[in-house]
Amino acid sequence: PFICLMLFSVSYSPLPFAGMEKALRFILLTGLAIFAPYFVLDSPTRIRNHFVTLLILYFLVTLEPLSQMGAPIADDGDGRLMVAGGSTIELGTSAVVGVTIILYMILPQLALGSSVFWYYFKKILAYLGIVIFFAALIGAGARSATISLAIIVLINLYFYPQQRMDLFIVACLVSSSLLVINIPEHSLEYLSTLIHSDANSLFNWRGHLMRLGLELIAEHPILGVGLGGFPYFGTIPPPSPWYLYNWPHNGIIEIGCEMGLLAAVIACLLIILPFVETFRQLADKDFQFKVYSRMTLAVMTIGVITFMNTGDINDQRPMWLYMSLPFVIRGFARKEVLAKV
Repeated sequence: PFICLMLFSVSYSPLPFAGMEKALRFILLTGLAIFAPYFVLDSPTRIRNHFVTLLILYFLVTLEPLSQMGAPIADDGDGRLMVAGGSTIELGTSAVVGVTIILYMILPQLALGSSVFWYYFKKILAYLGIVIFFAALIGAGARSATISLAIIVLINLYFYPQQRMDLFIVACLVSSSLLVINIPEHSLEYLSTLIHSDANSLFNWRGHLMRLGLELIAEHPILGVGLGGFPYFGTIPPPSPWYLYNWPHNGIIEIGCEMGLLAAVIACLLIILPFVETFRQLADKDFQFKVYSRMTLAVMTIGVITFMNTGDINDQRPMWLYMSLPFVIRGFARKEVLAKV
């Protein structure tokens, strides 16, 4: 139904070519992310390998920006750290997902075993990894990723209260590292807008775009303005690159203003149902794949927060991928039951 509404909305879009390109990207590329887990991540081992590979890749991604700490890397970042492609958001998201993988998969599965040395050696590596990821997150000045980190740490304390000492040690290491690391001033200034921000500040350009999206929903609640039609209705004098003004930087508002309220409701259901399935798994005392359910809950939370604050609907393909994981994990449980029968 969502794809049908998407294709129908192209027919009345003021920018039909932009709408068709957007629809095809969603169907072919974002759709691939939605369905791939059913075929690629079809076992607990493959899911674990997926996240371990992500951890390694994201660690490598953060090293290059950190090596240029304090130096402007691109004009649109104004001195903030960013990945090679020129995105502070991608760097922040990579950092917070890296921290999440360590907290939810690496540390919980560390066992003392026969070698005390290797146990503490691995723990120290995990601590240093978190410190490096945190430095990249602060250097990027990524606000939604910072909010995500705070939430997943709280969730982690609920699931793994035994990690309180680990988090205390990491907090001390992070605090000490911030005293010696040269964090770009603009990054700290950008993050400070989470606490206080002038309504007319250039930092609030996302708020202006979201407001425009809400106004378009009020004017066109049934069908929206047409897929890809948001830029047609005007922009704001850009404090950032022009291409950032092609969407309202909130996934649900974007869908509502371009495709109508029915499409926005369907999108909300597509997001809510995986959370419902994950909570069912976590509430089941006999469910044996809870470590993956907890990890999925964390990455879905990161994805949704990012989805509600940045990018168009095709920019957050990891979120759409993670939305499939709860149902893939449920499939593991069914296979176990059938195997026992």
